[in-house]
Amino acid sequence: MSFEVTTRSAEPGFPLRVPPGSPELVIVGNLLIDDLVFEDGRTLEAEPGGAVLYAALAAALWRVRVGVVSRVGNDYPAATLAELESRGVDLSGLHSIEGPGLRAWLRYGPAGRGVEHRPGAATHLAASPEVSEIPSPFRSAACIHIAPMPFNAQVEILSRLAATDARPALSLDPHEAITPDRFDEWRALAATLQVLSLGLDEVRIPGVLERPDALIEELRAFRSLDLLFRMGERGGVLFAPRGASAAERCDWRAWARHVVDSTGAGDAFTAGYLAGRVRARSRAASVARGLVSASFALEDFGARGLLRATPEEAERRLARVPEPVLVPHPARDHREPNAEL
Repeated sequence: MSFEVTTRSAEPGFPLRVPPGSPELVIVGNLLIDDLVFEDGRTLEAEPGGAVLYAALAAALWRVRVGVVSRVGNDYPAATLAELESRGVDLSGLHSIEGPGLRAWLRYGPAGRGVEHRPGAATHLAASPEVSEIPSPFRSAACIHIAPMPFNAQVEILSRLAATDARPALSLDPHEAITPDRFDEWRALAATLQVLSLGLDEVRIPGVLERPDALIEELRAFRSLDLLFRMGERGGVLFAPRGASAAERCDWRAWARHVVDSTGAGDAFTAGYLAGRVRARSRAASVARGLVSASFALEDFGARGLLRATPEEAERRLARVPEPVLVPHPARDHREPNAEL
């Protein structure tokens, strides 16, 4: 598959002008229902979830105009959609599917959390939208974020959007992991993006936690890409372009008042970061907004913490978060292979 690569200035923000009233940030992905099973046998059923929900709630905290694109089953709580609408989220990109939508068991145990899609519910692919389902006004957004979905669905959307004139900035949180045997495939995909947000589950490169630089070196994308590597309680690191052939690195520490459940925290962090970039905030200031957004998600199960959050409380927390600092990073030239891995 071929991609059209467009270079654009990424600092201080995403430069496209958005028509008044249109979404500034569009989130494409899944809405699903989670049934939680805890190690002690307790259950918490029918929790509204999905990356689209967590990301939309998080971005709306920063008063950014948000639009969402997803497929919705007849079992998704109408009250949750009403909560999104009450925050100004544009739901015109939601499309109903017959029968139940995507639903999953979240099983908590000593090794962490496992995800198991429930039989009888929609398949992941059937619940994932296509590019034709993105409303025309949404395509004028400053940024379109592709949340975790089946890899082929993500690639199809990105390739179609990357081929359009005056396209928005494109952001991706992948569903499938980056592995050494697929570097060429990921390099081609990264060339279409302005932001790539990765969690621990999406990176399977030996030694990457000890040397996150390996990620940006192998993707060879430091000239055009903001790469976020979210490492849970370890914090995270941002690699970003600086000029035509250099990069900057920004390390951040995990920040939360208390942690109950990490579900949705990565989606919230990414959305907070994108909200900052959409509003022309610096990368460091945008990371701080990501940390605040994630802190709400961490405080309760599912979307409960984000549903309780307010823009006013987000601003109060932002004032207490140390803003990370970007420093020059000796990134390799994108044409040079990394001989160490």
